[in-house]
Amino acid sequence: MATITGVSAPAKSGELLSERIAPGILPKVLGRFDMIAIFVAIVLFAVQGSVVQPAGAAAFVYWILGFVTFLIPGAIVTGQLGLMFPGEGSIYVWTNKALGSFWGFFAGFCAWWPGTLVMVATAVLVVNLLQFFMSLPPFNVVNPLGALWQQGIIILAVIWFSSGLSILRFRVTQNLVNGVFVIYGAAILTVGLAGLAWLLAAIRRPTTSRGTRSASTPVTQPSMVWSSSPCSASRFRSTWASRSAIEGRSPATWCGARSSLWSAISS
Repeated sequence: MATITGVSAPAKSGELLSERIAPGILPKVLGRFDMIAIFVAIVLFAVQGSVVQPAGAAAFVYWILGFVTFLIPGAIVTGQLGLMFPGEGSIYVWTNKALGSFWGFFAGFCAWWPGTLVMVATAVLVVNLLQFFMSLPPFNVVNPLGALWQQGIIILAVIWFSSGLSILRFRVTQNLVNGVFVIYGAAILTVGLAGLAWLLAAIRRPTTSRGTRSASTPVTQPSMVWSSSPCSASRFRSTWASRSAIEGRSPATWCGARSSLWSAISS
C-alpha cells in the first residue's frame, strides 16, 4: 500500500481528511522506545504500586490474569487495527470506518474528554501528596493545605505547568516522558523485588506441628486489585498504536504492532 506523504495528494475512496493531511504536516520525531515509554507512562502510575499491598500474595495472581486476559489481547487487537488502518486518528478512524461518521465522532470525543478530567484529578493527587509530606517530620504541620483556596492555587499551578510543557518542542517533551518512564520502571521494579522478598520470607516462616502457619503470622485478606486503568489502557494504547504508524522510524506496517506488543509486555 502506498503511503500518502503530501497534503495535496488525491483522496482515496473512503479516506478521511485526517488520514490524508496528518502525514504531511506532522513530523516523524518518535522512535520505538518513545512509543513504549508513552504507552507505559499513560497507563501506569507509580503510586498504584502501594495499592496492591492489602491483597497480599493474591495480587500476583491477579496481575498474571490481567496480563494474559487484557494486555496481550489488547495489544493483538490494537496492532491488527493499526496494520489495517495505518493512519492518524486511531479509535476515531476505526469507529468511523466500521459504524459511520456519527459514532466515529462519538468515540473520538469520549477518548478525548476524559483527558481534561484527568488533568484536574492529577492536580488533586499532587495536593494529597503535599498534604501527606507536610504532615511528616520535620514539618509536622497540622491540617496542611486545609483551606480550599490553597488547594485551588496548587491545582491551577499544576495545570499551568502542564500547559507550559505542552507548548515545548515535541522532542523536548518526549525526553521528559522518557525520563519519567525510567523512574516508573525503577519504582515498579523496587516494589516487585520487595514483594518477591516478602513472598520468599513468608514461605520460609516456621510452621506448627499441624503443618499450618503459626497463629502469630499475619494473614492478609485478598482483594481484587489491578494496577492500571483498563479504560485508560485500551483508549491510549489504541490512540498511540495508530499514531506509531506515522511517527515510527520503522516501516509503518510493523511499528504499530511492535509498539503495542512491547508496551503490553512492559506494562
